[in-house]
Amino acid sequence: MMRLDNTFDSATQLWLPFASGLTLALLMILGIDLFRLSLTGTWSGFPGLG
Repeated sequence: MMRLDNTFDSATQLWLPFASGLTLALLMILGIDLFRLSLTGTWSGFPGLG
């Protein structure tokens, strides 16, 4: 209504959104890697292709 959402007054207010976004991104990458590990049985991708 006042168009003040997602505005920050100082750089110290950014640490929580930054930390939560970074944590979520790393957890997503870890989840994808663990899913690939469960499918292929290796960390390097599909065996025999590289």
